[in-house]
Amino acid sequence: MLTKLFGSYRFSTFTGILILSATWVIPFIAHHTPVCTTPSPANMPLYNSIVSLFATFPRQQILTWLLLLFTAIYLNQLNSIHHFISAQTYFPASLFIILTTGFSHPYTLTPETLILPLLTWATAKIINSFKSDSLSYSFFDASFLIGIASLIYFPAILFIALLFIVLFFFRTFQWREWLYTLMGISILYGLVAAFHYLCDWPVKPWANAISMSFSTPRHFSFPSLWQSLFATMVVVLLLAGSFRMMQFIQSFKIFVKKIFMLWFIFFLVSVLLLFFSGLQPGILLPACIPLSYLFSQHLSTMRTKWLRELFLLILIALLVTIHVV
Repeated sequence: MLTKLFGSYRFSTFTGILILSATWVIPFIAHHTPVCTTPSPANMPLYNSIVSLFATFPRQQILTWLLLLFTAIYLNQLNSIHHFISAQTYFPASLFIILTTGFSHPYTLTPETLILPLLTWATAKIINSFKSDSLSYSFFDASFLIGIASLIYFPAILFIALLFIVLFFFRTFQWREWLYTLMGISILYGLVAAFHYLCDWPVKPWANAISMSFSTPRHFSFPSLWQSLFATMVVVLLLAGSFRMMQFIQSFKIFVKKIFMLWFIFFLVSVLLLFFSGLQPGILLPACIPLSYLFSQHLSTMRTKWLRELFLLILIALLVTIHVV
C-alpha cells in the first residue's frame, strides 16, 4: 500500500508527496511555537539578507517548504530525463521529503536548505556532460552555481572538489574544461568583490563568517531519541542499498554507472561537511540528495514486498513522531 502511495508514477502519488511535504506544519499544531531563524554574524551576509527578507512567521516556513518541495520534484525530474533508476517512480521525491524532514527542522530556514536547489542544479549540469566526450561548458555553470551556494553557506565550496574528481576520473583530459571550472567560481567572487568595492561596503563580515564556518564547535549528537532511531534506520537502509548496488552496478549501462558514481562522490563530500559544522540542524540535508536515489533504487528493485512496506512504514512513523513529541 505505501509503495503504491509513494512510489508509483501517477498523479495520486504526487498528491501524497504534497501532503507528506507539509509535515513541517505539525510542530505548530502540536506546540503552537513558531520558530524563525534570525541573522547572525556567524552566517554569510547573503544568507542573513535572505533571512531578513523572510524574517517573520509564516513567510520563512513557506519558503522552506517551497525549497524542499522544488528540490524533491527536480530530483524526480532528473530520473525521468536520464532513467538511471530501474523504474519510473516517485520514490526519489518521496524519500527526499522523508529524509529532509526527519533530519532537520524544516520549519526553520537553514543555509543548507537554501543551497539544496543550487547543488542539485549543479549536479544536473555535470550529468549532462556525460552524454558526450566533446568539450562541455557545463562545468562553468556547475562551478558558478556551487559558488553561489558557498556565498550562502561557505563550506559548500567543498563541492568544487566534486567537479575536479569528475574531470579527472570520468572525462577525457581537456584543459579548457579545467579552466572553465576555475573561471566559474572565480568570476563570481570577483563580481562580489568588485560590487563591494564600488559600493564602498566592508568585506569584514564576509571574512568573519568564513573564518567562523571553519571554527564551529563539532558536536555529533541528535537532539532527540526519535531522531537517533530515524538515523539508525537510515544507516540500515544505507548499508542494505550499498550492498545491493555493489552487486548490480556492473550490469548497468556506462552512462547510468557514471551517474551513480557521481552521486556516491556527492555523498562523500556531503559527509565532509560534518567536520566543519558538526551535527547541526540541516547539516545532513545535502546528503539526503544522493541517499534518496540510492534508497529509491533499492526499494524499487526489492523483491520482498512486505519488507519494503515495513521500511517505509517505520520511516514515516518515526518522521511523524519526531515532529509531534
